[in-house]
Amino acid sequence: MLARLFFDDRSMTGNQSSFPLYIDVAFRLIRERLWLFSKTYRKNVVLADTVYIACMNDHFQRGWAEVDGVYYPLNIGSNHWVLVQIDLPAHMLMVYDSDQALYDDAHVEQAIRPMMKMLPYFLLNVEGVTDCDDLDLTTTTKLRDFDVRRLPPNVVPQTTKSGDRSIFVVKHLECLLADIPLSNVVDDVMQHSRQKLCVDLFYQNIEP
Repeated sequence: MLARLFFDDRSMTGNQSSFPLYIDVAFRLIRERLWLFSKTYRKNVVLADTVYIACMNDHFQRGWAEVDGVYYPLNIGSNHWVLVQIDLPAHMLMVYDSDQALYDDAHVEQAIRPMMKMLPYFLLNVEGVTDCDDLDLTTTTKLRDFDVRRLPPNVVPQTTKSGDRSIFVVKHLECLLADIPLSNVVDDVMQHSRQKLCVDLFYQNIEP
């Protein structure tokens, strides 16, 4: 199952493309690495998965009030995956998209709009977060939506091959957490990255 998912470079369509299990398993593995190897990975962030808020009950996580960033995978149009970084201090949703030619900014914003609007109200009920200026309801009756920024191609290298983008999501996450330049996430290394990730997931290799 995992080998088929990660070794197949063909575009995935229909329900298969939105099947989230393999991304969640990869995020779970990175989550454990983040917790166990603090010298390699930053620890002031948490990793959400495709069920978002439910992930915060995970053993290898910190609470929302303890971090300044959250990363989660987002599916756009049932056939494309991107990585989203919630920058809490900046009140910003940062989108890491390896194939910006597939969907324009309007489509991306439409896909992320529920998070833009609901996240401020969720944070309003998180102890330790309510002192943020953007969550102050004393002067307004409506919280400000989170801003959205899709990082440009000179920051996020663009793929020139059709295929499953979930591996780019995983590699972007690994690089960002380990302060490795995203310029390393290119088509030439994706086949090796798929093979390594498949082995890591199958054997549950925790070491980076």
